[in-house]
Amino acid sequence: MTPAPPRRLHSARNRLAFVYSSVVFGLAAVLVTAL
Repeated sequence: MTPAPPRRLHSARNRLAFVYSSVVFGLAAVLVTAL
């Protein structure tokens, strides 16, 4: 049985993806509220 690959939940790529998705979600919420 092969071992599972190590998890890197707090890598720079995941953090950047989380920040970008948060910004996009926030802008979408503001836009929907404004309309």
